[in-house]
Amino acid sequence: MDLEEAYKKLMERHQEVQEKLAALAALAEEVATAQHQFRRVEMEKFEELNQALEATLEDYSTARRRFGRALQGD
Repeated sequence: MDLEEAYKKLMERHQEVQEKLAALAALAEEVATAQHQFRRVEMEKFEELNQALEATLEDYSTARRRFGRALQGD
């Protein structure tokens, strides 16, 4: 993988992480204001977002490793 491609992947994964974190923060705000309403549904959403964030962070970590290897010329 060349350096430019690795950097592009890294930036794409970074953007995805930022989007997932923003969605999680928005949901946390929504839950905090609604408190008891739709608690089960909100917890399901939270779990889904949390799983998506974990998967995205894993992809981001992989992209960072690839970028590092590309910087080293591997």
